Amino acid sequence: MNHPVVPEPSIIHGEFWVRPQMQIEADLEEYRTQYPVAFVPEPQMPEGSPIPQGKGTWILTKHVISLCLTESGHL
Repeated sequence: MNHPVVPEPSIIHGEFWVRPQMQIEADLEEYRTQYPVAFVPEPQMPEGSPIPQGKGTWILTKHVISLCLTESGHL
Protein backbone atom coordinates (compact mmCIF):
# COMPACT_ATOMS: atom_id res chain seq x y z
CA MET A 1 0.00 0.00 0.00
CA ASN A 2 1.38 3.43 -0.94
CA HIS A 3 1.11 6.12 1.68
CA PRO A 4 1.35 9.88 1.11
CA VAL A 5 4.61 11.50 2.15
CA VAL A 6 3.85 13.81 5.04
CA PRO A 7 5.79 17.04 5.61
CA GLU A 8 8.71 17.43 8.00
CA PRO A 9 8.97 17.77 10.85
CA SER A 10 6.65 14.83 11.26
CA ILE A 11 3.77 15.20 13.66
CA ILE A 12 4.99 12.16 15.64
CA HIS A 13 8.43 13.65 16.33
CA GLY A 14 8.99 15.64 19.49
CA GLU A 15 10.54 18.58 17.63
CA PHE A 16 7.20 19.20 15.91
CA TRP A 17 5.68 20.28 19.22
CA VAL A 18 8.51 22.50 20.57
CA ARG A 19 8.28 25.17 17.89
CA PRO A 20 6.46 28.50 17.98
CA GLN A 21 2.70 28.00 18.40
CA MET A 22 1.86 29.78 15.12
CA GLN A 23 4.13 27.40 13.22
CA ILE A 24 2.53 24.37 14.89
CA GLU A 25 -0.98 25.65 14.09
CA ALA A 26 -0.05 26.31 10.44
CA ASP A 27 1.40 22.83 10.06
CA LEU A 28 -1.60 21.22 11.78
CA GLU A 29 -3.87 23.04 9.32
CA GLU A 30 -1.79 21.62 6.46
CA TYR A 31 -2.19 18.14 7.94
CA ARG A 32 -5.97 18.63 8.28
CA THR A 33 -6.39 19.83 4.69
CA GLN A 34 -3.75 17.76 2.85
CA TYR A 35 -3.32 14.67 5.06
CA PRO A 36 -6.48 14.08 7.14
CA VAL A 37 -5.58 10.37 7.28
CA ALA A 38 -1.91 9.54 6.82
CA PHE A 39 0.62 6.88 7.70
CA VAL A 40 3.82 8.20 9.27
CA PRO A 41 6.84 5.86 9.26
CA GLU A 42 8.52 5.34 12.61
CA PRO A 43 11.88 7.09 12.99
CA GLN A 44 14.89 4.81 12.53
CA MET A 45 15.88 3.25 15.84
CA PRO A 46 19.57 3.48 16.78
CA GLU A 47 21.71 0.38 16.24
CA GLY A 48 21.52 -1.88 19.29
CA SER A 49 18.35 -0.27 20.62
CA PRO A 50 16.36 -2.52 22.97
CA ILE A 51 13.20 -1.08 21.40
CA PRO A 52 12.23 -3.00 18.27
CA GLN A 53 11.87 -1.08 15.02
CA GLY A 54 8.23 -0.48 14.25
CA LYS A 55 6.54 0.32 10.97
CA GLY A 56 4.97 3.59 12.02
CA THR A 57 1.56 4.92 12.93
CA TRP A 58 -1.61 6.21 11.36
CA ILE A 59 -2.56 9.77 12.20
CA LEU A 60 -6.08 11.14 12.02
CA THR A 61 -6.17 14.93 12.06
CA LYS A 62 -9.91 15.52 11.90
CA HIS A 63 -12.14 14.74 14.86
CA VAL A 64 -15.03 13.69 12.62
CA ILE A 65 -12.87 10.95 11.03
CA SER A 66 -11.90 9.61 14.46
CA LEU A 67 -15.53 9.71 15.55
CA CYS A 68 -16.79 7.87 12.44
CA LEU A 69 -14.11 5.18 12.72
CA THR A 70 -14.76 4.71 16.42
CA GLU A 71 -18.53 4.46 15.97
CA SER A 72 -18.16 2.01 13.08
CA GLY A 73 -15.86 -0.24 15.13
CA HIS A 74 -12.94 0.19 12.73
CA LEU A 75 -10.73 2.02 15.21
